[in-house]
Amino acid sequence: MHFIPKLITATLLLTGFAINCYAIRGCRVTLSVPQTRIYTDRYPGSQASPVLFFDNTNVINESCPVGATSSITHPGNVSNTTTPGTVCWAEFIGPGTNRNNAGNYKYNGFLVDFIMVPCPIDDYVPFLLIGSAGLGLFLLKRRT
Repeated sequence: MHFIPKLITATLLLTGFAINCYAIRGCRVTLSVPQTRIYTDRYPGSQASPVLFFDNTNVINESCPVGATSSITHPGNVSNTTTPGTVCWAEFIGPGTNRNNAGNYKYNGFLVDFIMVPCPIDDYVPFLLIGSAGLGLFLLKRRT
């Protein structure tokens, strides 16, 4: 009889830990750039709400670099802030100093929320497969 309330409590607690918290907001640019990137530094004083204009001082490539280890992070769980996506602009090129004019920016993208996650260790998969195959071969040979 006391099992059901305990089960519900445990489920609610574990569900709370499993929910993703999107801690960072940025402007995700996919067109006219060599790699998909996210701009995270917003221009102060931008009049739009949410802020839609981004500086080029902090740019994060969305994919992991070649040979990255799990100690290197990249944007993960990227999701649009609204559906359909809210357009944003990045890299001010001018002319003038009006930071609230979309025509004064180099790139446009979509406003996204994301978290930083460790890069996967895909580089080690061949070694894991060879090691597993060797262990299996050793165990099979030992049986016969």
